[in-house]
Amino acid sequence: MDAGDAETYQKVRPPRKGEVADIRARWEGQVDNIRAALDTRKRLRKTTRIVVSMIRQQIIEGKLEEYQRFWKEEVGVDEVITRKFLSWDDNTKIDLGKSMDRHLYRDLPTQKKEPCDGWPCAARISAFAPPISFRMPTKPAFGIFGWGNPSSGIESCILRGLAHKPFPVGDVRHGLPGCGIGSTDGSRF
Repeated sequence: MDAGDAETYQKVRPPRKGEVADIRARWEGQVDNIRAALDTRKRLRKTTRIVVSMIRQQIIEGKLEEYQRFWKEEVGVDEVITRKFLSWDDNTKIDLGKSMDRHLYRDLPTQKKEPCDGWPCAARISAFAPPISFRMPTKPAFGIFGWGNPSSGIESCILRGLAHKPFPVGDVRHGLPGCGIGSTDGSRF
């Protein structure tokens, strides 16, 4: 969710289709979606965990703990996780200086590097999704990352028989492309 109030949410996650007449109504709609998930879980008596994810970016610096409390105590989610403000090679046009963890990017080269072998595989299933800002492709393009080092990453999972072939996934609501790896039983997520 990356925010804990309407004004910050509007800045962090601006609408794709231009301005919104009522930013408070937009924010409340997002919060209501989470509350609906919590209500559904309770009604169905399930143990599914409801987790909110926040990207650590400069605009929420000094407010992160407040926002985590909002989601856990006021809304009632089970957990709030924070993720690094990431850019993978040249696939985004985000300003890495806006990260709360600016020291992680200070000395990094900006050119595209191949192979990229930083994909972990700690379980039977691995997945990856686009970072905070994702340039929409004009033509289909997909490949396995990290073939330079067969002992690590997604390729290791595939070579060891721990995963099926990659397949495209997406966020239906927002149209965000991504890719995933299915488990050995053929399930996808």
